[in-house]
Amino acid sequence: MKRILIGLIVAAVLAAGGWFGFNLYAKHRATAEVETAFEQIRAGGGKASHGKVEFDLMSRTLTIEDIAVTPGSQSQAQVKITGIKGIGVRQIDDTRFSADSIDITGLDVALDQVGPAKVKASYKIPQLTMRDYAGPVHIGTAPANGSLIDLYRYVLGQYASVAASAHGADAHDEL
Repeated sequence: MKRILIGLIVAAVLAAGGWFGFNLYAKHRATAEVETAFEQIRAGGGKASHGKVEFDLMSRTLTIEDIAVTPGSQSQAQVKITGIKGIGVRQIDDTRFSADSIDITGLDVALDQVGPAKVKASYKIPQLTMRDYAGPVHIGTAPANGSLIDLYRYVLGQYASVAASAHGADAHDEL
């Protein structure tokens, strides 16, 4: 009886250690994937930073805080996001992932002197929610020439590679 009890205790300790180890591995892998996406922007001459990255294995919830992105070498656009929370996140294949829900808070996009018309615009979305999302793991390379038409083509190409069953936003724009 004593051997069975010791065996059960050892099995419980190994199972707990395995669970926490795998949870730590999953969090490390999620953080590495986020950092790879940000490094891709930096490699293209942009600036990209983020705050804390959390991943909960049980609910497959990925949370990224304090995101700031300035794409390209010419700082014509700035994107700031207070936080992104993806629930039910899973990788479909090497290039695509899906999520049951993605909640974005504090999205602020500022365009400064875009194109020959030198247009300045600011677009703020306090809360954006997407359901049944499927899209690319990494964003494509943004156009380096700064042409407004190429920028629109790039954004529409990114939008075309995404699928979602529902979305909602509370937006405020300024021109």
